[in-house]
Amino acid sequence: MLLVLLGVIVLAVTGFKAMQPKEPVYQGRKLSEWMAKVSRNPAIVDPAANEALYVMRNEALPIIERNLLSLEYISKAPAWKKRMWDWQIKHNIGAKHTWWNQYDANLGALRVLGTNAIPVLKRLSLESDYYGECTDMLSKAGGVEELLSLLQTGSKELKRSVIFNLGHIPTIPDQIAAPLYAASQDKDYDISKEAIIALTRLGVRTNLVLPHYQKLLESADWKVRDNAATYAGNWGTNAQSLVPALTHLLGDEKEAVRNSAASTLEYLNQTYGIQTNLVKVGP
Repeated sequence: MLLVLLGVIVLAVTGFKAMQPKEPVYQGRKLSEWMAKVSRNPAIVDPAANEALYVMRNEALPIIERNLLSLEYISKAPAWKKRMWDWQIKHNIGAKHTWWNQYDANLGALRVLGTNAIPVLKRLSLESDYYGECTDMLSKAGGVEELLSLLQTGSKELKRSVIFNLGHIPTIPDQIAAPLYAASQDKDYDISKEAIIALTRLGVRTNLVLPHYQKLLESADWKVRDNAATYAGNWGTNAQSLVPALTHLLGDEKEAVRNSAASTLEYLNQTYGIQTNLVKVGP
């Protein structure tokens, strides 16, 4: 009986090993060895590893994608399965790291590959729980079209992550203002609020979104008006153009909107010296 059990274990290990795709090799080192030198942290830089990943990118990307989907599964598993995974990594893949280190290394490899990894990043955003990391990397890699596509098709949490990263995108393309404005009209309060905040982040850097934001301050939905008035102060000195609309809201039918507008106008005056001609509202 013991021999049979040992035979089953040997077959299982052999089968697992056989199922692993052959790792590409560069300068005598396997892909997993090069990936062990990278991280999600952009401060950790290894030029040799970056070069190796770029050279092996076509073979590496499918392996990285598969690894991350497997790691997502094991991350939700009991501790004993995590230990089994660690053993399999060490003895069958050749990377002497835990599953958590592998998670960091695989995401780090996608960060290093940047624009080359955009299709994988989009798929992982949709198919895994890595949407936070992946949408962040998409924004930094310039995957604007992919982010806008995810904004139309993703779950609520994915949409919020996309909106957040569109608000932090390094280079502001013309096509993101209108989709963010549309998201600010979403019936879901959290998505609407996230989009309004994203527009304010862009408003600090460009007046491109100014017409859209002025429409928010005039919205028929008082919750949208309230959030737009509340976060208008994030525009900084660029908020000068919003003063007339904010002043108009001092007479809004909703007390919450009136108070938000008054608070923002006072903040703009005291922080940036913007003349608001504020008339105190309430007692």
